[in-house]
This record gives sequence, C-alpha cells and structure tokens, in this order.
Amino acid sequence: MYKNVIIKSRVTNGCPQGSCCGPGFWKLLYISLLNLDLTSHSKAFADELMILTRGDTVVEAENYMNLEVRKILEWAISNKQNVIEHKSNVLLMSRKRRRENER
Repeated sequence: MYKNVIIKSRVTNGCPQGSCCGPGFWKLLYISLLNLDLTSHSKAFADELMILTRGDTVVEAENYMNLEVRKILEWAISNKQNVIEHKSNVLLMSRKRRRENER
C-alpha cells in the first residue's frame, strides 16, 4: 500500500535478473532445480547453472549430459520457466589428446 492505494498483481513467472519477486523467491524455486536427481556422473552448480558430467568416452559423457538436460527441461516446464537455448553452451574437456575428426 502506498498513499492509501493498493495495487494487486498476479505473479506467474520470475527470473534471476530483474526478478519480479526478488532473489529470495528465486532462490526457493532454484533449490528444487539444484536438488534434481542427477546421475552419479554429474553435479549441478548454482549461479547461472552449470552441469558437469563425466564418462569414459565422449559418447558416454554426451549420453549422461543428455539425460541431465532432459531433467532440467522437464523441471523448467513444470515450474513455468524458459530455457534460452542460444545462451546455453557445451564445453568438452579431456585429459587425452584427440584428433578433431574423432568423436
């Protein structure tokens, strides 16, 4: 209430930057994302969102990551959140050297 005026608004969505509900509400929502049941090969980290996964081969790591991404997309749909694909990145890191044409 401000100067005896009450304004009511239904909040249906929020986001980390410029959240209509502030960081406290976003943190409550985000906790459920960080608590997803990820495979033992993966870990989630907050801030933006970073998923690290590992595998014995590139294909195995890719398969684990696809499982995790599917869980995140399902979380986003059930929580009415958007995943912005053009802001998403994948980085392959390996201890072994490999030729560019190998997969």
